[in-house]
Amino acid sequence: MALLDEISQAIRDGRYEAGPHVGARRKKHAVTVDHIEHGLGRDAPEIIKDYKRDRRGPCCLIRGELLSGEVIHVCVGYSEIAFGAQNPTVFLITCYRPDPGQWEPGFRRKRRRRPR
Repeated sequence: MALLDEISQAIRDGRYEAGPHVGARRKKHAVTVDHIEHGLGRDAPEIIKDYKRDRRGPCCLIRGELLSGEVIHVCVGYSEIAFGAQNPTVFLITCYRPDPGQWEPGFRRKRRRRPR
């Protein structure tokens, strides 16, 4: 099974944990648990950046779309998947609604900074 499929399945099955940072970011950006579960567990989420060698363990930034068409980004740790665990749990690191001023249309790539 592909990485994104395994992450989505873990989300659908409720096999995820959330750290304190994701809780604070959820409140700040008005992202609900339902948003995360729908955006990552259902309608065609996309991995837009994979951090296989992150110091905290392998993780990736996932773009998910809500029923309203709005986009959320969720950074998900997937150590248990990377190490072949049976029925792995994923870890929600952070989540937010991407800022249109910082992201290209579609919210898949960050805008390049203009040199000063």
